[in-house]
Amino acid sequence: MDPIVLADGLPFPSRVQLDASDGHVYFSCQQGSVHRVARAGGPLETLASGSAGAFCATADASHVYWVTLASVSEVLRVPKAGGPVEQVARSSSAEFFALTSKSVLLTTFGGTLYEVPKEGGNPVPLLEGYGCAGTPLVDGDVVFSATSGSLLLSLRPGCGDPTVLCSVEGRPTYLAADAQYLYWGSPQEEQIGRVPKVGGRPEVLVRGGARGRFAVHGNRVFYASPEQHEVRWVNVHSGAGDALARSPWPYAIAVDGDGFAYWSCWGGRGVRAVGAIRKARCP
Repeated sequence: MDPIVLADGLPFPSRVQLDASDGHVYFSCQQGSVHRVARAGGPLETLASGSAGAFCATADASHVYWVTLASVSEVLRVPKAGGPVEQVARSSSAEFFALTSKSVLLTTFGGTLYEVPKEGGNPVPLLEGYGCAGTPLVDGDVVFSATSGSLLLSLRPGCGDPTVLCSVEGRPTYLAADAQYLYWGSPQEEQIGRVPKVGGRPEVLVRGGARGRFAVHGNRVFYASPEQHEVRWVNVHSGAGDALARSPWPYAIAVDGDGFAYWSCWGGRGVRAVGAIRKARCP
């Protein structure tokens, strides 16, 4: 089945996030705009524009957050219903972030994981001295983080030092979880793997071709394979896999509860700088 195009003509769309509460796909474009489009299709809405780059758009019940990667980075937010852009945090080296119910967890290029209230304020170190890297993952009351030293950590804020789950190959950057496992993606090594949340022996699920943000849905992991121009999946039990859809330069994947995969891609009209948001039903 050919993928459905939800939005086209976009300049370098990055991370996509699904919001079950309002039925939209949220995403940012690297030139500095933040958008949403209904998962069922409809007009593209621009929620903010004009920031110095826009990456990692993430929504909660009321706002959409994103980070800028300028000489001085900012975490910004805008109400879903529309309104002025607000500054949450300002940092000389903000890189990736995640949301808890009350705060923003911010990883910096210096390797420290900070916490700052969603309403704004001074970032407070949550985890330092471990070389935190990539996007932290909030899973209930547990925070997972990768390090530049190829470790995967779990932390219960306010409950002491983090637990080292395992050491993995390469540099893990993106994280996801299901009920039992923590999954990591290493774009440089083009790998995806998993380890039990309580720690244990890591297992590599994909070797080669896996880049960008991935998604876990049931017993499958969906991932982007840009050089092959495919969105692919692999069964976590059997190791079998296949292409879900052909797509120019797919980048970031998300899967909803109805069994549809959504992704951003670059090159929707034959030019890599022009991208799109697409979706297809999962097998």
